[in-house]
Amino acid sequence: MQWRRLQRSGLRLLQDSVVDLYRQTSVFRVYVSDVVPGFLQTPGYATALLSSIADFRGPRTT
Repeated sequence: MQWRRLQRSGLRLLQDSVVDLYRQTSVFRVYVSDVVPGFLQTPGYATALLSSIADFRGPRTT
């Protein structure tokens, strides 16, 4: 999968490629239907969410 290839060496190049776009953005909205908004998350929910993301991404190799 392409995202695994991109993450293999980190996302710095990908993130750096959109810096100018983010600087020019005055309103940034994101909708994720299956994640509770951050200000409503309990510590347990946030921990479980981040753990599931880490499990999905697999072990980090350097």
